[in-house]
Amino acid sequence: MIFGGMGGIGFKRQVFNDIYIIDLENYEWEEKDPEGKRPPERSGHSACVLPYSTGGSPDRVAIYGGWGIFDMRADMWIYNINDNEWVEPDFVYD
Repeated sequence: MIFGGMGGIGFKRQVFNDIYIIDLENYEWEEKDPEGKRPPERSGHSACVLPYSTGGSPDRVAIYGGWGIFDMRADMWIYNINDNEWVEPDFVYD
């Protein structure tokens, strides 16, 4: 899976929030178009696959932080591959 990133030259640089997933059987990329709320565009973020709670194949990817075109991000989002949807978890900080 590839999420987001930055592209362009000079002042035409832009950040993205698109998702591409590769099919490992035929090595073709597919762009996903999730419904609902999505994370803001970013690059330079961290991402990790979340373990499946019952031992099956992992189906969620978490992203955290990164940079927008002019600002730093400090949010977390979880993408469910099977449901093709994003969730922004609520955290309570003390």
